[in-house]
Amino acid sequence: MSLDCLKDYIGVQGCAVTTPDSGVFINQLPGIELEMIDSLADEQQVDFNGVWDDVQERAVRRLKTDVNAEFKKRYKLKNITESINMARIIDTTSTTVGAAQYRGVALTLNRSDENFAYSNLQTFYIPDISLYFTSLNATTIKVFDLRTGTELYTKAVVAPAATGWTTIQINETFTSRELFIAYDATNLDSVLQDLTKLKNAVNRSQGGCTYYCCGGGNANAELRGATSNISALVTESDLTTGDNSFGLSVKWSVVCSFDTFVCQNKEPFLRSLWLLLGIELSRERRFTSRLNEFTAFDNNTAQELMKMFEIEYRGGVIDDIQYEGELFMAIDALNVHNSDYCIECNSEVRVLEMI
Repeated sequence: MSLDCLKDYIGVQGCAVTTPDSGVFINQLPGIELEMIDSLADEQQVDFNGVWDDVQERAVRRLKTDVNAEFKKRYKLKNITESINMARIIDTTSTTVGAAQYRGVALTLNRSDENFAYSNLQTFYIPDISLYFTSLNATTIKVFDLRTGTELYTKAVVAPAATGWTTIQINETFTSRELFIAYDATNLDSVLQDLTKLKNAVNRSQGGCTYYCCGGGNANAELRGATSNISALVTESDLTTGDNSFGLSVKWSVVCSFDTFVCQNKEPFLRSLWLLLGIELSRERRFTSRLNEFTAFDNNTAQELMKMFEIEYRGGVIDDIQYEGELFMAIDALNVHNSDYCIECNSEVRVLEMI
């Protein structure tokens, strides 16, 4: 789910220890009760948490689909022109002893000088990474948002059958513009991987640090070798950066996507998401295989709730009241700047500028 920024943005009152960032709870919607959510769990979902995870997944996916469909009527996104593969240039004679550290690379899209094409619609797509194993020990791959410190991704990697390179599938899109991609080096010595030797990198000095700027056009990104202490949160201030990526080779693309724009403007989409969660919970209520006082409750009630939430979401009439549709009001309230690098005008849309 590439719009992970929306996960738990709306909470469930009575279950969460902390208030969600939005301050809004799903059971503030009419007809949605905490006991009802828990009662819907089947054998796969087990309990309330399983139901809520499934409902959020479906609601966010639909919001993503609907937002993309509406924005694409107004804007055309550029295609990706280049992907970056760090390759596997290493020095096995130079190693760093294993320690309780995360080791890897920091990727940044926040440059705005003439060498970088800045866009609010850029996201990272990482298909896979490669790690050079110096011993037959397991490790864990982590991806952190360096702005917030939040862990965005984790994957346990089993011990390889032999030392050398191992490719690890990621296949994830990240809306964060500053990533730390690393592995747990507690039980692994690390080989030297000198970023200055990359063919698609340009050595730049800034503020006493050396940066390697990879790619061209909309594939631009800053690349740095980096380490941090093992921690649940890792921010930019926690990093020690340099030229060494410690045997971690990352493949990535910079993708033009509306996902980042939604994540940067969550508040306007709050009611849309709220209603979609209500729709999906009502759908769950209609089609669950469990029988109890809530699921046996009038199926027509769940259907009526779905209809009401849908009209408020996309527009229509309820009891002689016309609803414009929360989705369309949110999109109408936002504008993507026409000079954004990722935007090409659709043929139906003309943009006139006075010079």
